[in-house]
Amino acid sequence: MRPSLYVLWGLGITVGALWIRAGHPLVHHPLLTRAANSEPVHILAHIAVYGGCTALALMRLSPVRAVGATLALGLIQELAQVVGARGFGAGELYDLAVDGLAAGLVGVGASIALRRGRKPAAQSTRCPTPTP
Repeated sequence: MRPSLYVLWGLGITVGALWIRAGHPLVHHPLLTRAANSEPVHILAHIAVYGGCTALALMRLSPVRAVGATLALGLIQELAQVVGARGFGAGELYDLAVDGLAAGLVGVGASIALRRGRKPAAQSTRCPTPTP
């Protein structure tokens, strides 16, 4: 069985978090350090990463399951960042909330798109095209 893209995406996220923690790339890259210390960049990164993860999960899962799978990957990533370094705290909960917001918005958008796609043509909300 071929792995789903969202699983590979999640593995990449987790490995990236471990690399940042153990490899100390911020010491050697001042621009990366500035970006990592910027809260707006941090929030946008979480939205992009976990919104993207949800979009990939939607290729195989229902919207509810895709959001759940994304939140599970977010939790794994947050735990990977703190294991052996500190306890799981408010910062990690905040990150999970941002992840959940991104995943939820993508999931709701997918649900709306799926519902519109299932409507019979007679119930469509589009204006009918006049026939000559």
